[in-house]
This record gives sequence, structure tokens and C-alpha cells, in this order.
Amino acid sequence: MKKWFLEYIHSFRLGFDFWATFLIDFMYLGLCMMIFTWFLDWLKNRSQELLQNKTLEEVQAMMASAHPEQSLVFLASLKNFLWLAIGGVVFLVVAAGLLYSLSRAVIWYHLLGKKWSWKNYGKWNVFNLVLIIPLLFYGLFYFIGSSIAALLIKWLITLIPSLYFKFPAFFQGFTTFVNSFVSFSYGLGALMLLFLLYYTFATEYVVWASIGKAFHVMRLKKKQLARVFWQALLTTFLLALAAMPLRSVIQGIIFLSVGFDLMLFCLFVAWLRLGVWRVLEEN
Repeated sequence: MKKWFLEYIHSFRLGFDFWATFLIDFMYLGLCMMIFTWFLDWLKNRSQELLQNKTLEEVQAMMASAHPEQSLVFLASLKNFLWLAIGGVVFLVVAAGLLYSLSRAVIWYHLLGKKWSWKNYGKWNVFNLVLIIPLLFYGLFYFIGSSIAALLIKWLITLIPSLYFKFPAFFQGFTTFVNSFVSFSYGLGALMLLFLLYYTFATEYVVWASIGKAFHVMRLKKKQLARVFWQALLTTFLLALAAMPLRSVIQGIIFLSVGFDLMLFCLFVAWLRLGVWRVLEEN
């Protein structure tokens, strides 16, 4: 227990690797959030300007009573707007995906001590697309696990229905806690699996073989990874407690609240990534 505690304390010795990877994540997510927010606000304002703040029924009535030439002009403007909206969304999603692959490559090049090379950048994009398959299976695993948890809670209620009706608030709170714990645990597991997949890929740059090797390494180091998992749960709890006072102060200021939550998330991800990386680097 003492060894576990000392190891946990030492994990917070945050050096250059931590701050460099944190900054990359924070800049990437912050930039994406700002650009997508700006684009959605522009679409909203442009649509209101185009529709003149009218409802769908009012637009239909206006089209029915308008001159044919006016209707054609309006339909042409609406068509251009729709194409611009679709094209903008596609462009931003593709650009975010390419930038995501670039940021992951930079992070893992740095952690593994490799020199940057554009030669393998295309493979990073392919690998991120292929990752959709194992993550979908993991999502199915999450669905099954959450469904089992919900059934167990219902079964527990059927065993003691009198207590449920006597203390409904307690059982509702317990149900919310269990569902939140299961969801967060699966999300945490998905992050750790993602780091493991990136680690194996960054060492070999072979897409499918890297996925197979990642699951093989996970079996070999399941005890060490489980230790990191429980440490991460404890860190989340402590981080949430520490953030409560400041979050209560800035909760009415959307920009500060979102920025603060994004910073906490990126700090946690950077810390967790290094924890998984250290386990994988152990002989």
C-alpha cells in the first residue's frame, strides 16, 4: 500500500513532457471549439437574416403570396446558404481530423524520442480512421455493461420495494451515481485504450498489426494498467473537489467556465497519458 501511495504521489512530478503534451491538447481543443462555435454562430445569424426571423409556416405563407421572381431569388439564396453550410461543416470536420492526426503524431514522437517526419503523417490519418472499428466494439461493450448495471439496479429495487418507496430520493441518487460511475469508468478505459493503441502504432507504423499488438500488451500489463486506472479514478475525485470552489464562482461566466473545464480536462488527459506511457516503457 505504501509503495502504491508513493508511486501515486510521484506521478505528480510534472516535467516538460507533461506541460508540452498538455499544451498541444489544450491548443488543439481550444482552437477547434472557438472555430466551430464561431461557424455555428455565423450560420445562426445568417439563417435569421435570410429567413428574417420568420417561422417555417410564415416562410411558406410568404412564398405562397410572393411574386414568382421573388420566390426564385429567395430559393437561390437559400440553396447557396445550404451548400455553404454543408461545405463549411465538411471542411471543418476534415481540417479538425487532419489537425488531430498531426497533434497526436507530435505528442507521441516527443514521448518516444523520435524525430519528426512527414513521411508517416499519412499513416497517422489512416490509423485514426481505422480506430473507429475497435472503438465501436468498445462502445458496444459499454452499452452491454451499462445495460447490465441498469438491470441490477432494477433487480435490487424489486427485492426491497418497500424501502424504495420509503426512500425514493436515496435510490434515485444511488442510480444516478452508479450510472455516472459506469459511464466515467468506460470513458476512462477508452482513453487508456487509445493511448495504448497510439503507443504501439508510434513504435511500428503498421496499422492493423499495431492494433493486435496493443491488445497483446494490454493482457501482459493488465495489473499495471489497472493500477493506473484506479489512480485515475482517485485523481478525478480529488480534482473535482479542488475545482468546486472556483467553479461555483465562475459558473455564470460561460467563457471562463468552459475554458476552466477544458483546462482541467487537458491536465487530466496529459497526466493519464504519461501514466500509461510509463507503464508501457517498463521492462
